[in-house]
Amino acid sequence: MDRLAVELLEQIFLLACTDGGFTGAALSRVSKHIRNASRAARFHSIALISPFPDTLEQFASCYVHQRAFSGEVTPKVHHLLITSAIRQSDPARVVLRPNLNASDVSKCSADMTKKHLEVLEKEQRKFNVDVTSLLQLLAPDLISLTLIHCHRYGKNELRIPLTIEVSGGFPLLQELTLAGIPPTFTSTDCPSGSLYPHLERLHLCLLALSGCPDIDVDAWAADAPNLTYLRMSNVNYWPRNIMESVRKVFASEHLNATLKQVIIKPHSPPPMGGPCGTPHTVFASFMASLQSACTPCHNPKLSTVLLPAGRNMRAHDWEAMLKNHWVDRMCGGPGCWDTTRER
Repeated sequence: MDRLAVELLEQIFLLACTDGGFTGAALSRVSKHIRNASRAARFHSIALISPFPDTLEQFASCYVHQRAFSGEVTPKVHHLLITSAIRQSDPARVVLRPNLNASDVSKCSADMTKKHLEVLEKEQRKFNVDVTSLLQLLAPDLISLTLIHCHRYGKNELRIPLTIEVSGGFPLLQELTLAGIPPTFTSTDCPSGSLYPHLERLHLCLLALSGCPDIDVDAWAADAPNLTYLRMSNVNYWPRNIMESVRKVFASEHLNATLKQVIIKPHSPPPMGGPCGTPHTVFASFMASLQSACTPCHNPKLSTVLLPAGRNMRAHDWEAMLKNHWVDRMCGGPGCWDTTRER
Protein backbone atom coordinates (compact mmCIF):
# COMPACT_ATOMS: atom_id res chain seq x y z
CA MET A 1 0.00 0.00 0.00
CA ASP A 2 2.95 2.32 0.52
CA ARG A 3 3.57 2.29 -3.25
CA LEU A 4 0.07 3.35 -4.29
CA ALA A 5 -0.65 6.98 -5.10
CA VAL A 6 -2.27 8.93 -2.28
CA GLU A 7 -5.18 9.88 -4.55
CA LEU A 8 -5.92 6.20 -5.18
CA LEU A 9 -5.65 5.34 -1.49
CA GLU A 10 -8.10 8.10 -0.63
CA GLN A 11 -10.71 6.60 -2.96
CA ILE A 12 -10.15 3.11 -1.53
CA PHE A 13 -10.46 4.37 2.04
CA LEU A 14 -13.60 6.32 1.14
CA LEU A 15 -15.28 3.11 -0.02
CA ALA A 16 -14.15 1.29 3.13
CA CYS A 17 -15.16 3.88 5.73
CA THR A 18 -18.91 3.28 5.67
CA ASP A 19 -19.42 1.67 9.08
CA GLY A 20 -19.63 4.73 11.32
CA GLY A 21 -15.95 5.13 12.16
CA PHE A 22 -14.66 1.67 13.15
CA THR A 23 -12.68 1.15 9.93
CA GLY A 24 -11.40 4.72 10.06
CA ALA A 25 -10.15 4.25 13.62
CA ALA A 26 -8.34 1.06 12.56
CA LEU A 27 -6.71 2.80 9.59
CA SER A 28 -5.37 5.57 11.82
CA ARG A 29 -3.34 2.96 13.74
CA VAL A 30 -1.66 1.29 10.74
CA SER A 31 1.14 3.78 10.08
CA LYS A 32 1.77 7.51 9.79
CA HIS A 33 1.48 7.31 6.00
CA ILE A 34 -1.86 5.50 6.11
CA ARG A 35 -3.14 7.76 8.88
CA ASN A 36 -2.39 10.86 6.81
CA ALA A 37 -3.73 9.36 3.59
CA SER A 38 -6.99 8.30 5.26
CA ARG A 39 -7.51 11.53 7.21
CA ALA A 40 -10.40 12.76 5.06
CA ALA A 41 -12.03 9.35 4.52
CA ARG A 42 -12.01 8.51 8.24
CA PHE A 43 -14.66 11.17 8.85
CA HIS A 44 -16.86 10.20 5.89
CA SER A 45 -19.36 8.39 8.14
CA ILE A 46 -19.59 8.79 11.91
CA ALA A 47 -21.82 6.88 14.35
CA LEU A 48 -21.86 8.36 17.87
CA ILE A 49 -23.62 5.58 19.77
CA SER A 50 -21.70 5.67 23.04
CA PRO A 51 -23.84 5.99 26.20
CA PHE A 52 -21.40 8.57 27.57
CA PRO A 53 -22.53 12.17 26.93
CA ASP A 54 -18.94 13.47 26.70
CA THR A 55 -18.50 11.56 23.43
CA LEU A 56 -20.06 14.37 21.38
CA GLU A 57 -17.76 17.06 22.77
CA GLN A 58 -14.69 14.83 22.39
CA PHE A 59 -15.52 14.03 18.77
CA ALA A 60 -16.15 17.69 17.92
CA SER A 61 -12.77 18.62 19.40
CA CYS A 62 -11.03 15.85 17.45
CA TYR A 63 -12.79 16.82 14.22
CA VAL A 64 -11.82 20.49 14.49
CA HIS A 65 -8.23 19.50 15.29
CA GLN A 66 -7.98 17.16 12.29
CA ARG A 67 -9.42 19.77 9.93
CA ALA A 68 -6.82 22.27 11.13
CA PHE A 69 -3.99 19.89 10.17
CA SER A 70 -5.51 18.65 6.91
CA GLY A 71 -3.72 19.18 3.62
CA GLU A 72 -5.38 19.61 0.25
CA VAL A 73 -8.37 17.42 1.18
CA THR A 74 -10.34 18.70 4.19
CA PRO A 75 -12.14 16.06 6.30
CA LYS A 76 -15.93 16.32 6.07
CA VAL A 77 -18.65 14.30 7.76
CA HIS A 78 -21.23 13.31 5.15
CA HIS A 79 -23.16 10.65 7.10
CA LEU A 80 -23.94 11.04 10.81
CA LEU A 81 -25.79 8.90 13.36
CA ILE A 82 -26.36 10.07 16.95
CA THR A 83 -28.13 8.23 19.77
CA SER A 84 -29.27 9.66 23.08
CA ALA A 85 -26.83 9.25 25.96
CA ILE A 86 -27.25 7.87 29.48
CA ARG A 87 -27.00 10.12 32.51
CA GLN A 88 -23.73 9.66 34.38
CA SER A 89 -24.64 11.50 37.60
CA ASP A 90 -25.71 9.22 40.45
CA PRO A 91 -28.64 10.12 42.70
CA ALA A 92 -27.53 12.17 45.68
CA ARG A 93 -27.27 10.11 48.82
CA VAL A 94 -27.10 11.10 52.44
CA VAL A 95 -26.39 9.03 55.54
CA LEU A 96 -28.86 10.02 58.22
CA ARG A 97 -27.93 9.83 61.88
CA PRO A 98 -30.29 7.64 63.90
CA ASN A 99 -31.05 10.44 66.40
CA LEU A 100 -32.52 12.80 63.78
CA ASN A 101 -36.17 13.66 64.31
CA ALA A 102 -38.80 13.50 61.57
CA SER A 103 -38.60 17.20 60.64
CA ASP A 104 -34.81 17.05 60.23
CA VAL A 105 -35.08 13.95 58.04
CA SER A 106 -37.71 15.62 55.85
CA LYS A 107 -35.66 18.82 55.47
CA CYS A 108 -32.47 16.90 54.68
CA SER A 109 -34.24 14.76 52.07
CA ALA A 110 -35.76 17.83 50.42
CA ASP A 111 -32.36 19.55 50.22
CA MET A 112 -30.72 16.50 48.68
CA THR A 113 -33.56 16.08 46.17
CA LYS A 114 -33.23 19.72 45.11
CA LYS A 115 -29.46 19.34 44.74
CA HIS A 116 -29.87 16.19 42.66
CA LEU A 117 -32.41 17.85 40.35
CA GLU A 118 -30.01 20.74 39.79
CA VAL A 119 -27.27 18.27 38.82
CA LEU A 120 -29.61 16.50 36.39
CA GLU A 121 -30.71 19.77 34.79
CA LYS A 122 -27.10 20.90 34.42
CA GLU A 123 -26.17 17.62 32.74
CA GLN A 124 -29.13 17.89 30.34
CA ARG A 125 -28.25 21.50 29.45
CA LYS A 126 -24.66 20.47 28.72
CA PHE A 127 -25.85 17.63 26.47
CA ASN A 128 -28.22 20.01 24.65
CA VAL A 129 -25.35 22.40 23.97
CA ASP A 130 -23.10 19.57 22.74
CA VAL A 131 -25.75 18.19 20.35
CA THR A 132 -26.60 21.64 18.98
CA SER A 133 -22.95 22.66 18.59
CA LEU A 134 -22.05 19.42 16.80
CA LEU A 135 -24.96 19.63 14.36
CA GLN A 136 -24.19 23.28 13.70
CA LEU A 137 -20.60 22.32 12.93
CA LEU A 138 -21.46 19.41 10.61
CA ALA A 139 -24.75 20.55 9.01
CA PRO A 140 -23.23 22.22 5.89
CA ASP A 141 -21.73 18.91 4.67
CA LEU A 142 -24.25 16.28 5.85
CA ILE A 143 -25.86 14.06 3.22
CA SER A 144 -27.63 11.71 5.63
CA LEU A 145 -28.55 12.16 9.29
CA THR A 146 -30.06 9.73 11.81
CA LEU A 147 -31.09 10.76 15.33
CA ILE A 148 -32.23 7.99 17.68
CA HIS A 149 -33.89 8.44 21.05
CA CYS A 150 -35.38 5.08 22.00
CA HIS A 151 -36.14 5.62 25.71
CA ARG A 152 -34.18 2.55 26.83
CA TYR A 153 -36.07 0.64 29.50
CA GLY A 154 -34.68 1.20 33.00
CA LYS A 155 -32.18 3.84 31.83
CA ASN A 156 -32.21 7.50 32.80
CA GLU A 157 -31.54 9.07 29.43
CA LEU A 158 -30.31 12.43 28.31
CA ARG A 159 -32.88 13.28 25.68
CA ILE A 160 -32.00 14.85 22.36
CA PRO A 161 -33.12 18.53 22.45
CA LEU A 162 -36.67 19.17 21.27
CA THR A 163 -35.57 22.37 19.50
CA ILE A 164 -32.22 22.68 17.71
CA GLU A 165 -31.00 25.90 16.09
CA VAL A 166 -28.92 25.21 12.97
CA SER A 167 -27.78 28.37 11.23
CA GLY A 168 -28.07 27.94 7.47
CA GLY A 169 -30.08 24.71 7.70
CA PHE A 170 -28.95 21.50 5.98
CA PRO A 171 -28.11 22.56 2.41
CA LEU A 172 -26.91 19.12 1.20
CA LEU A 173 -29.02 16.75 3.31
CA GLN A 174 -30.77 14.10 1.21
CA GLU A 175 -31.95 11.57 3.80
CA LEU A 176 -33.18 12.11 7.36
CA THR A 177 -34.24 9.54 9.97
CA LEU A 178 -35.75 10.62 13.29
CA ALA A 179 -36.49 7.92 15.88
CA GLY A 180 -38.38 8.90 19.01
CA ILE A 181 -39.82 12.35 19.62
CA PRO A 182 -38.70 14.28 16.50
CA PRO A 183 -36.79 17.49 17.30
CA THR A 184 -37.71 20.75 15.63
CA PHE A 185 -34.88 22.31 13.65
CA THR A 186 -34.94 26.07 13.26
CA SER A 187 -32.85 28.54 11.29
CA THR A 188 -33.14 32.25 10.65
CA ASP A 189 -30.81 32.46 7.65
CA CYS A 190 -31.29 29.68 5.11
CA PRO A 191 -29.79 30.80 1.77
CA SER A 192 -32.26 28.67 -0.20
CA GLY A 193 -35.25 29.73 1.87
CA SER A 194 -35.88 26.23 3.27
CA LEU A 195 -34.21 24.09 5.93
CA TYR A 196 -33.79 21.01 3.73
CA PRO A 197 -33.70 22.15 0.09
CA HIS A 198 -32.42 18.77 -1.20
CA LEU A 199 -34.10 16.37 1.24
CA GLU A 200 -35.68 13.49 -0.67
CA ARG A 201 -36.23 10.77 1.95
CA LEU A 202 -37.71 11.21 5.42
CA HIS A 203 -38.16 8.33 7.88
CA LEU A 204 -40.13 9.04 11.06
CA CYS A 205 -39.78 6.15 13.50
CA LEU A 206 -42.43 6.76 16.16
CA LEU A 207 -41.04 5.33 19.39
CA ALA A 208 -42.29 6.07 22.92
CA LEU A 209 -44.50 8.94 21.83
CA SER A 210 -46.80 9.21 24.86
CA GLY A 211 -45.95 12.90 25.07
CA CYS A 212 -45.37 13.62 21.39
CA PRO A 213 -46.89 16.75 19.87
CA ASP A 214 -48.62 16.65 16.51
CA ILE A 215 -46.33 15.97 13.55
CA ASP A 216 -46.54 19.19 11.56
CA VAL A 217 -47.07 17.88 8.04
CA ASP A 218 -47.41 21.34 6.52
CA ALA A 219 -44.10 22.42 8.07
CA TRP A 220 -42.32 19.44 6.48
CA ALA A 221 -43.86 20.35 3.13
CA ALA A 222 -42.49 23.90 3.43
CA ASP A 223 -39.08 22.99 4.85
CA ALA A 224 -38.44 20.11 2.42
CA PRO A 225 -39.82 21.22 -0.97
CA ASN A 226 -38.27 18.21 -2.78
CA LEU A 227 -39.42 15.50 -0.38
CA THR A 228 -40.12 12.43 -2.51
CA TYR A 229 -40.24 9.43 -0.16
CA LEU A 230 -41.82 9.34 3.29
CA ARG A 231 -41.87 6.43 5.72
CA MET A 232 -43.62 6.33 9.11
CA SER A 233 -42.69 3.29 11.22
CA ASN A 234 -44.27 1.93 14.41
CA VAL A 235 -47.52 3.85 13.86
CA ASN A 236 -49.82 3.17 16.82
CA TYR A 237 -53.36 4.11 17.81
CA TRP A 238 -52.07 5.88 20.92
CA PRO A 239 -51.60 8.79 21.21
CA ARG A 240 -54.50 9.59 18.90
CA ASN A 241 -52.75 12.55 17.26
CA ILE A 242 -50.48 10.09 15.43
CA MET A 243 -53.41 8.77 13.39
CA GLU A 244 -54.45 12.33 12.67
CA SER A 245 -50.94 13.04 11.37
CA VAL A 246 -51.20 10.07 9.01
CA ARG A 247 -54.45 11.46 7.63
CA LYS A 248 -52.84 14.87 7.15
CA VAL A 249 -50.05 13.31 5.08
CA PHE A 250 -52.54 12.13 2.47
CA ALA A 251 -54.72 15.25 2.76
CA SER A 252 -51.89 17.78 2.27
CA GLU A 253 -52.03 19.09 -1.28
CA HIS A 254 -48.64 20.79 -0.89
CA LEU A 255 -46.93 17.61 0.32
CA ASN A 256 -48.62 15.35 -2.23
CA ALA A 257 -47.35 17.53 -5.06
CA THR A 258 -43.81 16.13 -4.66
CA LEU A 259 -44.30 12.77 -2.94
CA LYS A 260 -43.87 9.61 -5.00
CA GLN A 261 -44.20 7.01 -2.25
CA VAL A 262 -45.50 6.79 1.33
CA ILE A 263 -44.71 3.73 3.47
CA ILE A 264 -46.65 3.08 6.69
CA LYS A 265 -45.49 0.42 9.16
CA PRO A 266 -47.99 -0.24 12.00
CA HIS A 267 -47.09 -1.01 15.58
CA SER A 268 -46.96 -4.64 16.71
CA PRO A 269 -50.31 -6.21 17.72
CA PRO A 270 -51.07 -6.98 21.38
CA PRO A 271 -49.80 -10.35 22.66
CA MET A 272 -52.01 -13.39 22.42
CA GLY A 273 -53.88 -14.64 25.46
CA GLY A 274 -55.30 -12.66 28.34
CA PRO A 275 -58.71 -12.60 30.05
CA CYS A 276 -60.52 -10.79 27.23
CA GLY A 277 -60.20 -9.93 23.57
CA THR A 278 -60.69 -6.16 23.91
CA PRO A 279 -57.08 -5.22 22.98
CA HIS A 280 -57.31 -7.29 19.79
CA THR A 281 -60.67 -5.74 18.92
CA VAL A 282 -59.21 -2.26 19.37
CA PHE A 283 -56.17 -3.17 17.27
CA ALA A 284 -58.34 -4.59 14.48
CA SER A 285 -60.35 -1.36 14.46
CA PHE A 286 -57.10 0.63 14.35
CA MET A 287 -55.83 -1.35 11.34
CA ALA A 288 -59.12 -0.76 9.52
CA SER A 289 -58.88 2.99 10.23
CA LEU A 290 -55.27 3.02 9.07
CA GLN A 291 -56.22 1.26 5.84
CA SER A 292 -58.92 3.86 5.26
CA ALA A 293 -56.56 6.76 6.05
CA CYS A 294 -53.92 5.62 3.54
CA THR A 295 -55.86 6.93 0.57
CA PRO A 296 -54.35 9.79 -1.48
CA CYS A 297 -56.68 12.77 -1.81
CA HIS A 298 -54.79 14.92 -4.33
CA ASN A 299 -52.39 12.58 -6.12
CA PRO A 300 -53.96 9.34 -7.41
CA LYS A 301 -50.56 8.21 -8.70
CA LEU A 302 -49.00 8.35 -5.23
CA SER A 303 -47.66 4.90 -4.33
CA THR A 304 -48.93 3.89 -0.88
CA VAL A 305 -47.51 0.86 0.94
CA LEU A 306 -49.25 -0.27 4.13
CA LEU A 307 -47.01 -2.94 5.62
CA PRO A 308 -48.16 -5.70 7.97
CA ALA A 309 -47.89 -5.02 11.69
CA GLY A 310 -44.35 -5.56 12.92
CA ARG A 311 -43.10 -7.68 15.78
CA ASN A 312 -42.61 -6.25 19.23
CA MET A 313 -39.11 -4.75 19.43
CA ARG A 314 -37.06 -3.45 22.33
CA ALA A 315 -34.92 -0.31 22.31
CA HIS A 316 -31.66 -2.03 21.38
CA ASP A 317 -33.46 -3.86 18.54
CA TRP A 318 -34.57 -0.53 17.04
CA GLU A 319 -31.10 0.96 17.41
CA ALA A 320 -29.47 -2.03 15.71
CA MET A 321 -32.01 -2.07 12.88
CA LEU A 322 -31.80 1.67 12.22
CA LYS A 323 -28.01 1.59 12.21
CA ASN A 324 -28.03 -1.34 9.76
CA HIS A 325 -30.36 0.65 7.49
CA TRP A 326 -28.08 3.69 7.77
CA VAL A 327 -24.99 1.67 6.81
CA ASP A 328 -26.86 -0.09 3.99
CA ARG A 329 -27.87 3.24 2.46
CA MET A 330 -24.27 4.48 2.53
CA CYS A 331 -23.17 1.34 0.68
CA GLY A 332 -25.78 1.91 -2.03
CA GLY A 333 -28.44 -0.44 -0.64
CA PRO A 334 -32.16 0.29 -0.20
CA GLY A 335 -32.13 0.33 3.61
CA CYS A 336 -35.62 0.77 5.06
CA TRP A 337 -37.01 1.65 1.62
CA ASP A 338 -37.02 -1.97 0.48
CA THR A 339 -40.41 -3.24 1.66
CA THR A 340 -40.37 -6.62 -0.09
CA ARG A 341 -38.86 -8.36 2.95
CA GLU A 342 -41.48 -6.88 5.30
CA ARG A 343 -44.61 -7.87 3.40
